Amino acid sequence: MSTAKLLVATSLLLILVGCATTPEQEAANRSAEANKIQRKYATYTTPQLQLKRQEIAATIPDWYWGTGIAGAIQAGQIEGKKKQVAEIDRELLRRAESGDTAGQQMSHFLAVSTPPGARIEAGGKFLGITPIMVSFTGHPGAQHNLQATPATLDIPVLGYAYGFKETDGNLVPDDASASTIGFVTPNTPAAQMGLVKGDKILAMNGIVLPETTGSKESAQAYKSATREQLTKTGFAAPITLKVLRDGKEIEVKGTTAD
Repeated sequence: MSTAKLLVATSLLLILVGCATTPEQEAANRSAEANKIQRKYATYTTPQLQLKRQEIAATIPDWYWGTGIAGAIQAGQIEGKKKQVAEIDRELLRRAESGDTAGQQMSHFLAVSTPPGARIEAGGKFLGITPIMVSFTGHPGAQHNLQATPATLDIPVLGYAYGFKETDGNLVPDDASASTIGFVTPNTPAAQMGLVKGDKILAMNGIVLPETTGSKESAQAYKSATREQLTKTGFAAPITLKVLRDGKEIEVKGTTAD
């Protein structure tokens, strides 16, 4: 009897000792798991891996509807996909932290505010006053924090953005679009004047703006002339624009931002 109890106690002790892990062992386990995941996705470029993650995540439902065996199968499939997404996230993080730049790309997005004029900063760096195109280089899907604070406008604005084109949902700077409206911020003078995406601004208050030819120099000349005319117009002042819309020249009237 005593011998049996001793054997059971000894076996239990051995099991408990075998289950115990040290911080070094845990670190080794994590490293082994990371290496396993790295080998698993070694044939994928970073953009391909990001796309694979998106495709898997898109197939994960918020809940499963089966019961019994069917429900258990569905639950297992969902958990398997969540595990795979988590693995890919770990590999993408490892690549980012290791200095992998192969999958980095230039991204652009439009920062707007109502009313316009918010000061936009990122990492302590001043980027501009809304509405403004913001650009950054990094891995798609990475989080970037912007800080927006009320600011005093240095010149009047109308509340539209220009100088970019949209391709498959991505905003891309485009010198040929320097004079063409790409986005109108709601509840701004531009919106109240009836300006719409695609309008080409030809003149302000009778002053013809430089023609844009698609070159960087002509785009810069157009932007400088636009800024000059808005400065001369002043805040909360009447302004008339000559606009090319659907092949026809029209005039729209309104006021600049207060």
